[in-house]
Amino acid sequence: MNKSNSNFKLFSMNNNSKTTYSNATPEERIAVLKISNCVDRAVDETERCKITGVSRATWNRWAQEKKVPKPFLGSTKNRWMLSEILVFMYRQSGIFPQPQDNKN
Repeated sequence: MNKSNSNFKLFSMNNNSKTTYSNATPEERIAVLKISNCVDRAVDETERCKITGVSRATWNRWAQEKKVPKPFLGSTKNRWMLSEILVFMYRQSGIFPQPQDNKN
């Protein structure tokens, strides 16, 4: 008997997600970077897989369906901005937290 473990996937596309991905606004990108305490930078395919937990094949299928952010071509391989990947993940989770202002 072949059982699949639904907890194995770290991240998956919601069935109720939009059919096409729209680029993150500058405000969204700034917000996710503040929340995650990161600096925006380009990430390659290997790092994108680690961050999202989505295989290259699945990501490519979603890219053909225009459900994920488009990469920009680096010197020899595709890259994504970290903030764009984080916005995508927050949108898919259905929760987009607001950054907390630390005005102490």
